[in-house]
Amino acid sequence: MLHHFNAFDLTVEYYDATGAVKTETMTSKAWAKTVKANQLPATLGARLFIKLKSGFDSSKEEIFSAKHAYDYEYYAVNKSNEKLDGGVSKGVSGGVDMQYSKVPAYAERYLDKPIMKYIFNFASDGTATSSSWE
Repeated sequence: MLHHFNAFDLTVEYYDATGAVKTETMTSKAWAKTVKANQLPATLGARLFIKLKSGFDSSKEEIFSAKHAYDYEYYAVNKSNEKLDGGVSKGVSGGVDMQYSKVPAYAERYLDKPIMKYIFNFASDGTATSSSWE
């Protein structure tokens, strides 16, 4: 059972095609976004924030599963819409199991930082390099 939506409000920040940071609230366990930057260089990425829901019941005697998985793919295309070399494709998963009583402290750890993030800078030749949100 996916407990994230019982415990947390989930918010995603991402770079749009103009380079502006946009925010969306996750309303289901799957979130997908396609962003097409029309010129290079460009910065693309996303990060996920969690916030403990008001009224979360941490007194349950069950195990809470705080798991996440995400895939991303970034690449540049030429005028014929063919992928250029230098793109990035990766899948990542992780998380922890904990007692419900530990969930508020877990959420507290992520008050000022994302639980997940990735960002790439695309050079004018289409190659992507990792970057930092900070």
